[in-house]
Amino acid sequence: MNTFLNHMLSKGAILGMVMLVSHIAEQLMMIYGGTSVWTTVAGIEMLVSLVVFIWLLRNFTKSYAALVLAARKDMPYFSYMNGLNYAISVSMLAGVIVGLGGYILHHFVIGHEAYIAGYMKMMQNALATTQIPASMASTYEQLFAQIKNMPESSLLTMVFNSAWNYLLLGLIVGLFVAKSTKRDVQLFDKKQDDDE
Repeated sequence: MNTFLNHMLSKGAILGMVMLVSHIAEQLMMIYGGTSVWTTVAGIEMLVSLVVFIWLLRNFTKSYAALVLAARKDMPYFSYMNGLNYAISVSMLAGVIVGLGGYILHHFVIGHEAYIAGYMKMMQNALATTQIPASMASTYEQLFAQIKNMPESSLLTMVFNSAWNYLLLGLIVGLFVAKSTKRDVQLFDKKQDDDE
């Protein structure tokens, strides 16, 4: 249990910090960039961060599996659920870190009003490049009014939402990662069977 906690906390913190840097970069590009070029760059950065997330989660799970297998010398095994539980736990901890960092960025670094203004500017720039039908004009006006009057999110809300999103991402990625790291119990030594 201590091995699980220590490994999960250390690797979850690393994953969380990497994803937080990615989150900050995305937010700053979208809010202060505001143009379609910056939005495209932010989209590419999101894809790169997803690949990094999968790669890190897979490597961390493999590393944990190796520790567990080394501790179970008499009957080494690492079940599918061991891998899945680990992947979800590491991912969820990363989500908590991203949520905390996102709250600090949103409320103390950028500021809620500046964040909303930047987001609206980005939306307006994106819509300026498309032809909007006259029948949809009132819908977009209502949308912008709702964004402008959006209340500040609480710390608990932002951390919970981020942790939940990362839990789901960890579950989806973990389904494949756990498959690649599982090792079934071998009741008989394969080498001994071959000799016979």
